[in-house]
Amino acid sequence: MPVPSSTIEQIVALALAEAQHQRSTILGTPHLFIALTRLDGATVAALQAQGHKPKEVRDGLRVALGQGEAAPGTEPQLTRRATANLQRAGALAAGEGADHVEERHLLAAILRDDKSSFTLRTLRALGVDIEALRAGLTSATPILDRVGRDLTAMAQAGKIDPLIDRKQELRQLVRTLVRKKKNNPVLVGPAGVGKTAIAEGLARLIAAGRVPDELKNTRLVELPTAGLVAGTTYRGQFEERLLGLVEEVKQAGDVILFIDEIHTILRAGAVEGGALDAGNILK
Repeated sequence: MPVPSSTIEQIVALALAEAQHQRSTILGTPHLFIALTRLDGATVAALQAQGHKPKEVRDGLRVALGQGEAAPGTEPQLTRRATANLQRAGALAAGEGADHVEERHLLAAILRDDKSSFTLRTLRALGVDIEALRAGLTSATPILDRVGRDLTAMAQAGKIDPLIDRKQELRQLVRTLVRKKKNNPVLVGPAGVGKTAIAEGLARLIAAGRVPDELKNTRLVELPTAGLVAGTTYRGQFEERLLGLVEEVKQAGDVILFIDEIHTILRAGAVEGGALDAGNILK
């Protein structure tokens, strides 16, 4: 069963602080949603895409909730609905095969609540398009999201350090990627020379928009070979996962894969007389 991520723990802590600030005896779904709007994550991005300011949504929910009358120091108790939404978030994460419950799972759980939900009714009254929020949570790359690491998103969040003294390699990498043919570069060199750092440097350029038009608005996603192979104990499981992932990337159209330690899986899945191994699937 997936366990709460550090982000979920932060959300619950923020919701608790919100409920206490409002002098509420309960910690409900509105407090959880208010906490979601305080993070620089999927919820804020989805609201901003609709033209809403997260602070205005927070304030609207606060006004609708009103001020409570709990005595100072009272510990708010989770409501049944908030508990159910947290449990639903765990079920959604489990359905994806994820190890951790993340922000998107909790947001999806809240948005799937029934029509009697005070939170959803209030959000609609504030002009939030709930159906559009739900649609935006449907990922086009669920396998990749589960096993990959979105370097572009990390760069946008300021979680990647600047690349030093690798301008020549970066230029060569970009030139190769924008070719019409033979546009799959391979970074070679001994362990520790900075191959992953070069990929992260490219992610920073994409996030900053400092790349040719062909690479703008793309996602650079690192695919660790360990994550790709993990759990594939039976013949055919690895190939099935890799084929599904490649199809996702083709359909998405805006993804660049960075496969770390690719040499370790090039012959993975190969059987005598067969052509369906990782190298042939990826080429």
